[in-house]
Amino acid sequence: TAALSWSEWIKQLAEQEHQLWGHRRYPLATLRREVDGEELFNTLFNYTHFRAYAQESVGEALLFERGADGLTDAAFEHSNYPFILQ
Repeated sequence: TAALSWSEWIKQLAEQEHQLWGHRRYPLATLRREVDGEELFNTLFNYTHFRAYAQESVGEALLFERGADGLTDAAFEHSNYPFILQ
């Protein structure tokens, strides 16, 4: 198969995405029932771009609206994912 141009590749990718649109809101609970409760995912990755929350910067340091105290607070959250990277 000959290599696709960027334009052709993007068009094919857009078409594949369009074909999936009808399934994008399929309920996760229904999907889990269909696979007899089997785990569907084993990893969760959550990227937060903190610069989007920054109010202003001073040198390399970012100042956040909620203050520096909020950046060190620890919290517990229950999850059924064996591995979470945030």
